[in-house]
Amino acid sequence: MGTVTGTEIQAKASELAGDADNVTWTTDQILAWINEAILLVASQRPDASVLHDAVQLSAGTKQTVTGRRPIRVVRNMGADGATPGDVVHFVDMEAKDRLEPGWHSATPDTTVLEWTWDEDDPTCYYVSPPVPSSPAVWVDLVQAVDPTAMAALTDTIPLDDVYTPAVLEWVMYRVFGRDAVETPNNARSMQHLQACAQLLGVKLRGDISIKPVHETEGT
Repeated sequence: MGTVTGTEIQAKASELAGDADNVTWTTDQILAWINEAILLVASQRPDASVLHDAVQLSAGTKQTVTGRRPIRVVRNMGADGATPGDVVHFVDMEAKDRLEPGWHSATPDTTVLEWTWDEDDPTCYYVSPPVPSSPAVWVDLVQAVDPTAMAALTDTIPLDDVYTPAVLEWVMYRVFGRDAVETPNNARSMQHLQACAQLLGVKLRGDISIKPVHETEGT
């Protein structure tokens, strides 16, 4: 992951706030705000914190992730979870429902050909054909997960360094946001919040979207 520590973020934030001795804002508060920022980034950029591992599928079509949402089902992994097999293709759920309305009750098979999901139910995804109850069927799954909260400022931020500016901007938003609405610092707080949003927005526009429909876009 990243190389930047919470201490580095805290030092920069204290410098920008003119509070080098942490009299106005304590280090515990800064740590809490860094952890808020980390969760914010993960919620806006699911690919910022992922778990990539082999998982055993449940019988049928409906599957559940342990994290925030699925990103991709990569390939089959055999009956032991360690034997790479055929790739799994993403399909649009609405299109599959129209073309193959009975796919949830199709004949089970040990090789998964397709996967799909519904954004309205983000912790679930579906595979086709249905998975039998036996033998075991494993796939290679990439899913978005919540980052582990930092216990101390000396910990490394659990995100790639590219997200450090957004984390700092969120911390500055929280630092200045404690003042009353009519104070100059409130305006500074809003500026930092806008900068945080813009940084994440620029990242979104600069990357290929991770929305799972990427395989069908443009076709």
